[in-house]
Amino acid sequence: DGGDEYSDMPPLDYFAHRGGGQDKGGDDMAPLEYVGAGEPRFSFFEGDRVVLQRLSNQAMNSLQGTIVSFSKAQDGRLPVQLDSERPGKVVLVKPENLDRPSG
Repeated sequence: DGGDEYSDMPPLDYFAHRGGGQDKGGDDMAPLEYVGAGEPRFSFFEGDRVVLQRLSNQAMNSLQGTIVSFSKAQDGRLPVQLDSERPGKVVLVKPENLDRPSG
């Protein structure tokens, strides 16, 4: 059809978090939050712990990691640094394929 394979992805929207967080870096800029613009809505912050789920690559399902800098986001996918199975590797994952770890 000649369309962009990511045309169904909602645009990335970044919002400053206005919660009562602690200053961790000496700067006064609030951390960025990813909020998907479509339905369902997703809300993630840099540094959030996540679990990969519902991926076509079954071997990656249930892996855990941490969302890293949004500046590395591409095509509506969030950068996740994996804990195991190649520790330190950063993969780009659609928000709908991320969940928060239970417990």
